[in-house]
Amino acid sequence: MTTDQKKPINVFLFYAPEDAWLLQEFGKHLDALKNLGVISSWCSQRIGPGTGWAEVIEANLEAASIILPLVSTNFLACAEIWYTYVEGENCFLFRKCSSKQLKGCLTSLDLEGVE
Repeated sequence: MTTDQKKPINVFLFYAPEDAWLLQEFGKHLDALKNLGVISSWCSQRIGPGTGWAEVIEANLEAASIILPLVSTNFLACAEIWYTYVEGENCFLFRKCSSKQLKGCLTSLDLEGVE
């Protein structure tokens, strides 16, 4: 990277474990931006065995310019995500996002027959 190039925007990708396929598919859409050096991305798949996942996730949330949850029914139904990052007095995700851009990537939901 030369001095006249901007530092890539760091994107934190947040997803439910059951949606690893969604992360992989969405990642394909980001590849062009990564190849151009516009963004870099991080997700929990980069956490190695035996690593303290909460500390690693918190450090990467802090370093991110954009936090992008891949919202699906699995994401909304995942108790670990809900209680650790969304609800409760810690409200980890939203507390950490107060000065960051929080975007969302929604999967389509079939709500036919839901009242």
